[in-house]
Amino acid sequence: MNKAKRVAWQKHRIKAKKYKEKQRQAQKAGTTAAATVRR
Repeated sequence: MNKAKRVAWQKHRIKAKKYKEKQRQAQKAGTTAAATVRR
């Protein structure tokens, strides 16, 4: 049970990471200057 839970959690984390990355990419494309300044 614990192992299954951990695997599910890892899958969720990967999905969330990919989603965040996609959002950041979209933001960068929309406002490049602001993104560079924020970084």
